[in-house]
Amino acid sequence: MAPKRTVTTQTIWYVASMLLTFLGFRFVLALLGANPVNPVAGSIYGVSGPFAVPLSGLFGYHLAYGTSQLDVVTLIAIATYAGAAGALHATCQSYTRIGPPRRFLPHFANSRYPHLSTLIDVNFFGESKEGDV
Repeated sequence: MAPKRTVTTQTIWYVASMLLTFLGFRFVLALLGANPVNPVAGSIYGVSGPFAVPLSGLFGYHLAYGTSQLDVVTLIAIATYAGAAGALHATCQSYTRIGPPRRFLPHFANSRYPHLSTLIDVNFFGESKEGDV
């Protein structure tokens, strides 16, 4: 059975897919040698630039706009952000599987041993229920 997709995980993948799409366009434009003076190429370089800059000093070369060049930094940025989105998604999924903390004693007494529910008449904090002495 596939886990339920929550609004949080949908939001994570929506933001990640938008970011990865812009980084993919950036990679293709750099590979084809797109001129950054062009409004479309310039806007894609401008939007995706802040996300590729943290990894720009990794290999010691700078992207020369207007010439065809394999932009390895953008490929690494795509892999990094996809991995981060996957890890965040897995964290959210594990929380939704576990769920918030539950009261153990009343659930234990009522589900496995129904005859103990009359003996164990105490809530989670050790207080008696209403009507008890």
